[in-house]
Amino acid sequence: MNEKNVINNNLRLWISNSYPFLALFSTISFLIIASSLIPISRQASNWNTCVNTTKNHLKRKAIRASEQEIKATAVVLCNGSSIPAKRKKAQD
Repeated sequence: MNEKNVINNNLRLWISNSYPFLALFSTISFLIIASSLIPISRQASNWNTCVNTTKNHLKRKAIRASEQEIKATAVVLCNGSSIPAKRKKAQD
């Protein structure tokens, strides 16, 4: 019976001392995860700015296209593509 009490006391002691460690561990884990999302957030913000600026530029150029076509063109340009040059008609 005495041995069981010692084991129970040791277990209670271990559990009571593990809470601060677990709290610290979870806090550090949360901070690491949050800090790893910062570059992704910045990239998304930059990309959204690029798309909005490009859309406004295309609208100012009086391009005759629907809102969806202008947005699609802005996305293509912000992804690194270029507007295809107009083809010259073949001379007969």
